[in-house]
Amino acid sequence: VRGVETTTETITIGDAPLFDVNITDTNAPVEEGQGLIVTTEISNTGDRAGTQEIELQDFDGTVVDSTNVSLDAGDSQTETLTWQTSTGDAGTGDITVASDDDTATESVTINQPAEFNITALETSGVGTAGEDFTANVTVENDGGASWSRLIANGYRDEERMPAFAVDIRARIAAMITATTPN
Repeated sequence: VRGVETTTETITIGDAPLFDVNITDTNAPVEEGQGLIVTTEISNTGDRAGTQEIELQDFDGTVVDSTNVSLDAGDSQTETLTWQTSTGDAGTGDITVASDDDTATESVTINQPAEFNITALETSGVGTAGEDFTANVTVENDGGASWSRLIANGYRDEERMPAFAVDIRARIAAMITATTPN
């Protein structure tokens, strides 16, 4: 064709960025209302630099956290994503970390918090200063998490009484007996 100039240029097309994801750690199990922290390693196994959004999805596939990651070809980076759980999230299921190119899943547990009900209280009478006193309390943990506490020390005639530990597993009842020393 007359009057038309043509130019030829050679372009080498390599692989696009390819972001692989791997879940390396979590702080599971957590209680409802606590943050589930997920550590993930992202690697660009493609031939070009790129930027992708990395998403954390809850049990239902809802995105609960995300971050943009830029990597050169062959580079890797560790990121931390957090699902701030709330009431109603309790259960065991798969969380997913996703890039445009890859997904990684891990099964985690979110527990209901400990929930206590006092179902019985028996005493040896009315406590009077200087007299022995015994209290029996039945406590039921109706929640989904175990509970462990140090019961506070008391005093008798200005003498310190020893403290004691109580451990109540989820969905278990425990009898707690406290007696003043003789």
